[in-house]
Amino acid sequence: MIKSTYIADVVDLLLDGAADADTCRPQIELLSDTIYGCTSGGAFVSFSHNEDIAQYKSRDESGVLDGVKITSADFEFEADATLYFRNGIIHNMEIVCKQGSYPRRDLTKYILTQVWNGAPGREISRD
Repeated sequence: MIKSTYIADVVDLLLDGAADADTCRPQIELLSDTIYGCTSGGAFVSFSHNEDIAQYKSRDESGVLDGVKITSADFEFEADATLYFRNGIIHNMEIVCKQGSYPRRDLTKYILTQVWNGAPGREISRD
């Protein structure tokens, strides 16, 4: 299970962009966020999983989903998130800071907004 609510929320919003989102969304419950790397320029998250995840593989074996904007009232920054698949399984996520410095901690207050062309426009706000 993903320990960070923030990271799980970002993954959830990004999965709306997958052609087979209903098939691969259950992966969220089977992922563990195992490796974090943070710099002032962003963050990198690697995920591990058990074998049960194979039943929820995406048809896009090496897919890339992007288009979630991240902001926070506690920190003055703006970032974008990109999710990468390997063999149809969520493999890692990269967060790249566009403005300001990315905080070196798990966010608890944030606004996540879908911004890709044709996005459903979902937003998650945590205060």
